[in-house]
Amino acid sequence: FRRRRHVRQARDLPTKLDVEVREEIRFYLEMRTRELMEEGLGPDAAWRAALNAFGDAEAIAAECVKMSDPTKQHSGWSEIMHRLGQDIRYGFRIFRRSPFFTAVVILTLAIGIGGNAAIFSVVNGVAAPVLRTRPRCAPVGNTTRCAVASRLHVVSGVHGMAGKK
Repeated sequence: FRRRRHVRQARDLPTKLDVEVREEIRFYLEMRTRELMEEGLGPDAAWRAALNAFGDAEAIAAECVKMSDPTKQHSGWSEIMHRLGQDIRYGFRIFRRSPFFTAVVILTLAIGIGGNAAIFSVVNGVAAPVLRTRPRCAPVGNTTRCAVASRLHVVSGVHGMAGKK
């Protein structure tokens, strides 16, 4: 029981990455505060304005750590599906904004898929019967003669059983 508690406490301690990300955010906020103070804002007002412009510093820090640390990335099926849904919605928004581009993309895909299917059908219709022919074998004496397409192969052995005489 004690070991689990120590492991849990060690897991909750800030890592080097956590510290570095938070230091970087603090440095940015201090730099932005100095810039705002040079523009005439007071120290407290400049700090609040920098924080408001930056957003939720803790959430951003947590997201940066999660993105940078592979042990904290949770890519379960629900998150993968959520991101896929976001990507699909984004794609539809882009397509709605430029209908000409959408038409060109759809036409290009249709021509490519249709051409591929047509060529496959022709090749499959011509080459498949040749490739699917099975050898026709007939026993001749102690050997078996097999004809494949227009070639004649001699297989030694009794009725096609190689090695047995």
